[in-house]
Amino acid sequence: MQEGPVAQALRTEDSRFVPALIAVLVYLAAITLATLLLVSDLGSRWRDDATSRMSVQLAPGDEAGRAGQLEEALAVIRALPQTARVEVLDSSLLAARLLPWLGGAPLPPALALPPVLEVQLKPGAGAGDAVAQAGERLQQILPGAQITLGDAMLEPALLLMRTIEALTALVLCVLAATLCASVVFATRARLAACDEAVELLHLLGADDVAITNVVAHGALRTALIGGAAGLALAIATLVAFAHLAGSATSAELSLSLPGWVVMALLPPAAAALAVLTARLAARRALAQLP
Repeated sequence: MQEGPVAQALRTEDSRFVPALIAVLVYLAAITLATLLLVSDLGSRWRDDATSRMSVQLAPGDEAGRAGQLEEALAVIRALPQTARVEVLDSSLLAARLLPWLGGAPLPPALALPPVLEVQLKPGAGAGDAVAQAGERLQQILPGAQITLGDAMLEPALLLMRTIEALTALVLCVLAATLCASVVFATRARLAACDEAVELLHLLGADDVAITNVVAHGALRTALIGGAAGLALAIATLVAFAHLAGSATSAELSLSLPGWVVMALLPPAAAALAVLTARLAARRALAQLP
């Protein structure tokens, strides 16, 4: 496919700076978007798991009183139709969980830990009502019991995840603005380097629309080449990171199929943004020419 006379006149000896810059921007955008998708998916799974859990800590008392409260609490919780499982955490397990917070020092033998129950609710739309119902009934039957919902326990972690999501979204906006600025700079530089050719094309009857279309086509080609290269590097980085993370930990850090589809849309999105920016920049630059 041969270039038209307008494209040939506007051809410049462009360096590879702009495609390389777009490749770097798409690479950073892909890594940032993957982080956003992974954090959102992890937060959603944690949130769903947390809303179906709660813990009940009985009030401290003597051994006989604690045993009676424990049986009463188990009867109340098991009677709920939404309850799937109740686990009683014994003192040894509680001591093991508290050990990291105590700097490795064992608990004093005289310190008696109150009974703690972990409740797993059945999945379904009524999980939230079950938590509220269980809390109300336990507060009435077991005065002094501390009931902690799962989402309350995970609230600091969920807040951190929401902060990360906001920061990654801000980074994506900054990268998009950088892409627009680089396209504007490249478009102005191209038209400035070909100002004599533009004047000649105007004398020969070429209008600004034809020149703008050529500039937009060049921006499209440059953005697609750079975007494809940046996405390929990002995919290689993510696959390598997922492999290393899977080898070091048991956590699964991989994108879902919709996540990969969103990642694949980055080069077309970058190309569309580059074409729109190039058109606007070319129209404004041509309007300023004598």
